Amino acid sequence: MKNKIIFAIMFIAFALSFVLPVFADTKINLQIKTNTQTIYDSEITVTPCDSESDGILKETPYCALAQSGTPSDWTGLWVNSINNIINNDNGNGAYWMWLANLNIDTSPTSPYSLSSKQYILQGNDNILFYYNTNPLDISVDNENPKVGESIKITGKELGLDSSWNPLWNKAIGGKVVINGEEHELNENGEFLFEIINEDSLLIKIKKENFIDSREVTITPEKIRRSSGSRAGSYINTSVIEKSFSVANAILFLSQNQQNDRSYGLPMYTDWVAIAVSAGDNSNLKLSITNYLKSNSINSSILTDNERRAMSLMALGINPYIGTDVNYIKKITDNFDGIQFGDNSLINDDIFALIVLKNAGYTINDEIIIKDINYIISKQFLDGSWGNVDMTSAGIQALRSFENIVLVPESISKAENYLISSQEPDGGFGNSFSTSWALQSLQNNDQILKALKYLTSKQEVDGGMESIDVDINTRIWVTAYVIPAMLHKPWNEILNNFPKEIVLDDSVPTKIEDKKIIEVPKIKNIRKSNFLKISGSLPDDGKAGSTSRNSESLSKNLEEKDISVNPLSVSAIGSNQNNNSGTFFPVIYRILQKIRIPFVWLWVHLGF
Repeated sequence: MKNKIIFAIMFIAFALSFVLPVFADTKINLQIKTNTQTIYDSEITVTPCDSESDGILKETPYCALAQSGTPSDWTGLWVNSINNIINNDNGNGAYWMWLANLNIDTSPTSPYSLSSKQYILQGNDNILFYYNTNPLDISVDNENPKVGESIKITGKELGLDSSWNPLWNKAIGGKVVINGEEHELNENGEFLFEIINEDSLLIKIKKENFIDSREVTITPEKIRRSSGSRAGSYINTSVIEKSFSVANAILFLSQNQQNDRSYGLPMYTDWVAIAVSAGDNSNLKLSITNYLKSNSINSSILTDNERRAMSLMALGINPYIGTDVNYIKKITDNFDGIQFGDNSLINDDIFALIVLKNAGYTINDEIIIKDINYIISKQFLDGSWGNVDMTSAGIQALRSFENIVLVPESISKAENYLISSQEPDGGFGNSFSTSWALQSLQNNDQILKALKYLTSKQEVDGGMESIDVDINTRIWVTAYVIPAMLHKPWNEILNNFPKEIVLDDSVPTKIEDKKIIEVPKIKNIRKSNFLKISGSLPDDGKAGSTSRNSESLSKNLEEKDISVNPLSVSAIGSNQNNNSGTFFPVIYRILQKIRIPFVWLWVHLGF
């Protein structure tokens, strides 16, 4: 009888082994976190427990929580408190939640839809209990990149949609931590990072009031090595050449944009606007466009207005009427009859020419011819305008006016100065000057050595100069470098706008849209023999030396006289009579006064 009982027990046990699951110890990672503290964060080996008080032993997150030594209180399947932190404490609206492997699938059998007493643990599960906070997640598009390649790191934060369903949102305002160094995520929650060596990278996402993401290890692909020497293997570095990444540079600018979509000072914002227009980044262009349209500057400094006009034109915003400030009028109002702005400076004259020639002004406008005269008159004998920066800008300003005598020669002298100023490393002293030189001499083979110089200055975050340098300086110089590396001078970046006249203080009118009453031309008072159109030579019929041209230039600037047409300025050097005296100036002033009401009437009648 005794043997029969033993046999029956063994048979029942054998049968139950096919009916009831058998659970073994399971190793997992357990985290218990609130918005202010980490209660538990470690590996733990979980043994089966009676989670649901039904006599069935199984490994669940509940077992892990209990075996971690952390006290908890439950009602049925649902937790009331953990570590004495209760749900909805003092009406704070916070409740304990849990996740397995950050899985937010809401199907009935998924972990998210189950109680932590019901889910059966799997080896190496990541179990998270969290309160009054939410987790972050990370993804990397390539965990085994090659040296020289870039990886895209994306950060996401857990949130809820309008129906209280879980979803992953962009971790805007978060940071990526790469080997302990923090970098801002951009507006898409992304960061682009260039691999520059074989060193492994530890990467995670962090954000204030959120739980840090898991840490990802990036292992770059080993560089191919050659062998054969007694000393062992060596790296054939000749096949590895760093390349400049415009995408990374623009991403750097995007990541450092302020919350109001500016870059702090107007100067930085303007140069970034020009850079992203050259790089054609639509999202960043749109955000800066919206900012500039609603944040005008009204500066008394001419170069501020010139720079802002350039940024607007680069973005496709009309500098006359695109904002509440007419920047072209700001510029032309600073013309004193010979030069723009401060007569001790040349930069305001150079940038006035860059802006106006893209705002509908031509060599038929007196203001353009006089500005060209003045710029050339200030050129030094070595061909410069004082330094590499202004010489590079001067070349860009004078381009497209090569049909005017002395302009080609002036540009050639300036180019020779730049070429002679280039240093053995290909640069021009710094990244700022090198960028402008590269923009102005993009077709010169020798200057293209500057490409390697600028490439060497790009850091792993896409920005220029060392990461230790002030962030505003890095933003500024990165904005300079992007157009240069794209081989785009300002004339190519800036959009062209038709010239507009102002009939009163508030109503600009496109010149080509209206007919202007013609008034008899007034003969020029004194003939200038300085600038002539279409390659004509000075009056003596000789090409002339540099000193000869400089003397002629100085003489004519002292005369301060250029041929004038009352309504449309004629080109310099036209064959008009040279009359002196006061009769014609008096007649001219009278006709100028008489024509104004007629012009106004003619335009408003729709002619």
